[in-house]
Amino acid sequence: NPVDLSGKKPPDKLPKREGIFRVAYAGSILPLHYDAIAVVAEAIFQLRCEGKDIELVLYTHQLFWDFHQEQWEQWQVVYGTFIPYTELDCYLKQADLLLVASSFQPEYAHAIRSSVFTKLTDYMAVGRPILSCGPDYSACNQFINKWKCGYVIESNRVIDVKLFLERKILRNKPDIQITKIAFDVLKENFDKAVIGAKVADFISQDYLTKANNIIIQ
Repeated sequence: NPVDLSGKKPPDKLPKREGIFRVAYAGSILPLHYDAIAVVAEAIFQLRCEGKDIELVLYTHQLFWDFHQEQWEQWQVVYGTFIPYTELDCYLKQADLLLVASSFQPEYAHAIRSSVFTKLTDYMAVGRPILSCGPDYSACNQFINKWKCGYVIESNRVIDVKLFLERKILRNKPDIQITKIAFDVLKENFDKAVIGAKVADFISQDYLTKANNIIIQ
């Protein structure tokens, strides 16, 4: 998913958070995502019950909220409503951590192995740390591990996610360096201008190859 970085700058610092620590998820909540989001939601709820100032906000269509509304409300998840894509960056900047979720269910393994969700590169442009929750074969997790541009949880046990959030995120605070790496990786590899140039070069090279083959024949 190429991202238009025109007018955007790399993050220079993370905002100082005085109040609640906000984890945000943006996009559809399909079976490819739900169980991973649910385990994070329950882990955050348990942290809240222990007195930690943390919340999960879902920016999604009303249909996705309504379908699991009972569970969301049980875990005190906040509904951030559906935000148009052009305005999403502004809302995500209000978060402290951006969630990518890949299903652990075996029936979706083929899709999880082969799909880097489009939201991942959108998140990389925001200047906030990214957390990817999914199985070890998740393409999103492997993407983040390859580029070292975020945090990864490869467990669907609530206690594991809870301890990770508490010890790695809340206790130590996210590192600004991770967000800088993410932005640099995006700029050098997945900016629309970069991808456009690569596609144009590929097409021209393919055209020349075919033309030369025709001439030779």
